[in-house]
Amino acid sequence: INAEYMGHFLSVYFFFDMALTYAAQTPAAVAELTRHNFHRIALDPNKTVLVLFYAPCHMPSVEFAPAYADLAVQLKPYTDVVVCRVDGERYPNFMSEFGVKSYLTLLLFPKREKKEVSRHKNLIIPYVGPRTIPHILDFVLSNNQLPGQLGIRHPDELPWVPCPPPFFFSPACCLVPLYEGRG
Repeated sequence: INAEYMGHFLSVYFFFDMALTYAAQTPAAVAELTRHNFHRIALDPNKTVLVLFYAPCHMPSVEFAPAYADLAVQLKPYTDVVVCRVDGERYPNFMSEFGVKSYLTLLLFPKREKKEVSRHKNLIIPYVGPRTIPHILDFVLSNNQLPGQLGIRHPDELPWVPCPPPFFFSPACCLVPLYEGRG
């Protein structure tokens, strides 16, 4: 072990520790969903609810956290929109209930009667576009309408804005891109 290796190890360790601490803290504009409040908040018929499924130790979730908090701040003037997140590691039952297969999944529960939402998954709109604030903001606002007026606008209809690929920590403690290109 030399000084250069030790310096690299410490910088990676402290970055990772800082990132986990940041992810564990819920930004003020983002509501943290738990088993006690998930159904009450997400299934509120008078609110459009955006839910992020994340994990505190999932590096793309950590990297996306500041942008998601920023998105929540931009949506704050819309009193009928709620921005939430749920820790998928702590509450895996919600992931299975709504068919979520991976972290960093965004689901939109539009404003409408949602009593039957567990049986009728088509009432939930998954977000499949780029993880950028303009795209997600447009997706939420274009789907924040009353039933009958719902004009779902798919993210592929929006202009493409390049964003850097997310990263994760590999077992070798180095940053490795997950994918290249659009996304």
